[in-house]
Amino acid sequence: MAFLALLLLFTTAGCRPWYYLRLGYEQARFMATAQPLESAIAASDDPERRARLQLVEELRGWASRQGLAVEGNYSSVSNGRSLEGVHVVTAAWPDRLESWTWRYPVVGRLPYRGYFDRAPAEACARRLRKRGLDSRVARAAAYSTLGWFNDPLPESLVEVDETALVVVLLHELVHSTVFIRGQADFNESLAQAVSLRLGQDFFSQRGSVELARRVQARRVRWIERGRLLAELETGLLELFERCSREGCKQAELMSLRSRVYADASDGLAELFSPTGNSRPGSRRGGGWPGLADNAAFLAVYRYHRQAERLAAWAASWQHAGEALARLEKDCGGADSPWDTIGG
Repeated sequence: MAFLALLLLFTTAGCRPWYYLRLGYEQARFMATAQPLESAIAASDDPERRARLQLVEELRGWASRQGLAVEGNYSSVSNGRSLEGVHVVTAAWPDRLESWTWRYPVVGRLPYRGYFDRAPAEACARRLRKRGLDSRVARAAAYSTLGWFNDPLPESLVEVDETALVVVLLHELVHSTVFIRGQADFNESLAQAVSLRLGQDFFSQRGSVELARRVQARRVRWIERGRLLAELETGLLELFERCSREGCKQAELMSLRSRVYADASDGLAELFSPTGNSRPGSRRGGGWPGLADNAAFLAVYRYHRQAERLAAWAASWQHAGEALARLEKDCGGADSPWDTIGG
């Protein structure tokens, strides 16, 4: 499963009320058709599906005891509606590592925009390309309304294996617990670090040794991906600085940039290879998303920044809720949220 978490922000405030109203309508429809988790468990005649739903029920109680803001999240399951239509648009300048951002109420500027259908997402991406930006449309693996609503469990997540299911839901629950305004890369990488630490703890404490080992392996691959992506970032920054200094023409710059991405591709593709994340017949497998431009690179790197530092920080605390509360408090007086994690 791709490491993509989508935040769909629902409010009628702001400069594009029609956009927010449409998202609000779709979220309301999503919630209205959801079935209570207990009822879905009782009604399921598929033993594997029932086991996944029971796992979610168990995880909710466990995550709450760890201090995450579970509340009503994932207490229901979408009634046949998945995230197949939910897509996220990202964009970046082609000659520098700078994301295009959108302004949202409450959470500030973020480098992604969510849609419940692919067609308007593609239309948005085309408009951005006409401005000369790299732009990317990707299907969402999950999303969070940051505690504004009780998010149902998407039906499509029931299809993934236990480790992917647990890590994705924990990731979204971290967002519901703490979300630093205007700091998307920090928020996403933080949620990855915490969800991988807690996912391993969850399976270890329930005696699922093999599943705990698999989450640990995911954590190791995440750290290694972060290292390789950081090296790629360095190479790209050096290229853009050199071309700016030497006055490279756009075509030459794009050719050189393509070589940098191609050279990094093999090692990263191996680390993004599928590892049994989906049930047989599921369409939600993992894999290498490919890096063709800056929008794609930044969308992936957003979940891997300072991975080793964050993993060390996540290994240092005893209680997630207390650690996240301290971090949120410390961020209020820090120049950058990255200053709060040590290392």
